[in-house]
Amino acid sequence: MLAFYLGWRLLGFDAGIAAATGLAIVGYAWERGQRRSGLSAAVGLGVAVVQAAGGLASTNTIGYFAPPLIMNVAYGCAFLVSVFIGRPLAGLFAAESCDFSPQVRASATFRRVCSRISLAWAGYLLLGSAVRSLVLIRGSVDLYVLVNVMSGLPCAVALMSWSIWYGVGALNRSEAWNPFLISRYEDSERVSSHTAGPMAMYTPRMSPGPTIRRYVSADFDAVNDLWRRSRFRAFPDFQARKGHTPEEDREYFRDVVLVRHDVWVAELEGSVAGLLAIAGDFIDQLYIDPDHQRKGLGRALIAHARGLSPSGLRLFTFQINHDGRAFYESQGFVAARLGVSPPPESEPDVEYHWRPRGVA
Repeated sequence: MLAFYLGWRLLGFDAGIAAATGLAIVGYAWERGQRRSGLSAAVGLGVAVVQAAGGLASTNTIGYFAPPLIMNVAYGCAFLVSVFIGRPLAGLFAAESCDFSPQVRASATFRRVCSRISLAWAGYLLLGSAVRSLVLIRGSVDLYVLVNVMSGLPCAVALMSWSIWYGVGALNRSEAWNPFLISRYEDSERVSSHTAGPMAMYTPRMSPGPTIRRYVSADFDAVNDLWRRSRFRAFPDFQARKGHTPEEDREYFRDVVLVRHDVWVAELEGSVAGLLAIAGDFIDQLYIDPDHQRKGLGRALIAHARGLSPSGLRLFTFQINHDGRAFYESQGFVAARLGVSPPPESEPDVEYHWRPRGVA
């Protein structure tokens, strides 16, 4: 807007159009040079091109200023419609700054947060377009430029700042997805259990981390190796007394774990780094490769499990697993009862429950 106004005042109408269009092209080229998709800059460039065409065709300022007003109304309506169809546009723009995982993008929390942000942008675009249209029709070019500048960049920056503040804050407050915003380099507790052991996570690209995906048959050897080494690292004395042979472990995993549970793996730098086996609300197996422990992985696999069973979770761990018990309790799990695990383990254990806030 300012580029056009200065060019128009100093050199004429056509120079103003050239200045504004050239600035949009430079902005788009810079965005692409940063190896980003340039979605926001591409939108700006598209507006500038349509605006230039309208101005050159009409040879007056109203014809130049009208296209962006019409496009802002269209964008406002698009934001509004995106909320009602359950695919808020704010989620697409959020990907410009942070590559959220598929699990996060598919969550109800992410859609709810992005829907509210989309509604705010819809209101800003539609109300702003109404005010500017009134000024364009009844006021002068100078007044229109002033109103546009005052209600344009400052308001857009303020709304963008609020969008980031609200979006990050809402995800941080969410029990299910807060771990996805935690750096994978942040220390996490080393946890282990006979049924729920060391854990792994997925993090967005802002802090490179593993990807959580469903187990496939090609993972069998890597998962069994991880599973066995994790148990020996966590409970060497118990494994020496009551551990199974590698063949027995493989047979149990193939015939019991894979048959009775949904199995997920956490893949880090091309290698399997974690294991989650869950049936309904019950976490049966949850382990991390010993080489990838204490990397901020535990809380996000818990978050992934919460996403699979948002109404609640259950798990067992040995009573002697003090690190694991402290970790689960820090994640909102409550010890429900003490007991003894079934044979052949027959070890004192504790059952933990997690329920979302507000659910008894």
